[in-house]
Amino acid sequence: MTVLAPKIEEVRHLQRRLREWLVYTPVIRCRSLEDRLAGDVEIHGKMEFLQQTGTFKPRGALSVMLQLDSEQLKAGVTAVSAGNHAIATAFAAQAVGTSAKVVMTKTASPVRMAACRSYGAEVVLADDVHVAFDMVDAIREQEGRYFVHPFEGREVERARQLWALRFASRLAISMRQSFPLAVADCAPASPALSSNLILIVRSLVLSPKVLIPCTGVS
Repeated sequence: MTVLAPKIEEVRHLQRRLREWLVYTPVIRCRSLEDRLAGDVEIHGKMEFLQQTGTFKPRGALSVMLQLDSEQLKAGVTAVSAGNHAIATAFAAQAVGTSAKVVMTKTASPVRMAACRSYGAEVVLADDVHVAFDMVDAIREQEGRYFVHPFEGREVERARQLWALRFASRLAISMRQSFPLAVADCAPASPALSSNLILIVRSLVLSPKVLIPCTGVS
């Protein structure tokens, strides 16, 4: 995946647009983890489990849907996901006033299925992930719903950059005062978060001497 260099003003504009629906998620210093590591390293974690739906995903879904015209919003949206993206799509669809039909595998957590339905989404079950993508393609073609991709597209990328901007702004003081800084991406399936954080840091001229993306930390 190619991570595009962020345009800070565009990211800030998205931040202002999403403020109505999203909540502030704090950044905390993880001193207990620091104690386990040798050397002068700071570890900070952004508490995305406190965000709407419990993950960083709503930013991307909202960013995509805010670009849709009234005709497309009337037709609705669709998505395929084992859980987090489906929930975020359902949440975003309810927020902007459109309908969502999400395809999930039969092995997906019943709790996540219930979360999608709680936001008004229709949940369609597939035998496996390959069938799920075929089903979502059929829904898009037959019903005219817009496919909200889980990780690709300009709006999704800008949403990740917004996450990075929020994180970097909270880390600014630490980055100016102490080095090295370890950036822990606590979403194993989303290495692009760490990549975007590095790009945002460089764009803000907060360049630390060492910036280590610890992708896949859980």
